[in-house]
Amino acid sequence: MGIFRKWCVMAKDLKDGKILVGVKQSSEAIVDGLAKKAYLADDTDSFVAVPFKELCEKHNIEIVRFESKKLLGKACKINVSAACAVLLK
Repeated sequence: MGIFRKWCVMAKDLKDGKILVGVKQSSEAIVDGLAKKAYLADDTDSFVAVPFKELCEKHNIEIVRFESKKLLGKACKINVSAACAVLLK
């Protein structure tokens, strides 16, 4: 699957479902059992990315990687970059 097509598939998930954007809201949704998939930008600082990945692993949430925070923000339909987001159940 080409990079553009793969990005479009991931973006479609975000477009069609209910999402929360940002570390705090995403983490709370994971802990509360409301998230079914997580999205993490590759250029997220490690002090944010590492605990977020550990939280996802602890709660068995699949992590989908995005090339950059800018692309993740765009896929989430916001005008700023986003380090992470979750798709709600």
